[in-house]
Amino acid sequence: MGDNKNASALQAKRVAPKIDKRLYDTIYAEVGGGDPKEVAAVTSVFLNRVDKEGYEKALKGSTAYRKKSKEYIKALTGGMTAYEKQVYLRNKGIVDTLISKPELIAPFTHFENVDAFREPSWAKDMESSTDIGRQRFYKKKVKEKKNVLNNNAVSN
Repeated sequence: MGDNKNASALQAKRVAPKIDKRLYDTIYAEVGGGDPKEVAAVTSVFLNRVDKEGYEKALKGSTAYRKKSKEYIKALTGGMTAYEKQVYLRNKGIVDTLISKPELIAPFTHFENVDAFREPSWAKDMESSTDIGRQRFYKKKVKEKKNVLNNNAVSN
């Protein structure tokens, strides 16, 4: 994944001490037993949002968290099968790796399972990055500003 310019800012703000079990539960609810790359990409979205929006707002951006999905409740209460517990621990390890090595965080800010829920309306304002597992990942479009002094476009 990697090459995220926010990684140093994330590390500098020491986000890791703010992380609690709700993040692990949310990642489990969002991805379950998905491919490890999908888990890392979804985690990247949350960590990038934590960096920009704060922890509570980042969590509330998850439908699984906000609506307390069946999978979220299982993780929250520990009501998982032995296999689900293994998946949860694997996902937790991926989350912990990204927290401890923010240079591995992908630059994604949003994701959606477009096969299940179609392309979201907010996606028109995003740059579609890539599909990983069941999810499509997005990042904010880079806005261009006109430099009034010499009429050249400058990336923001």
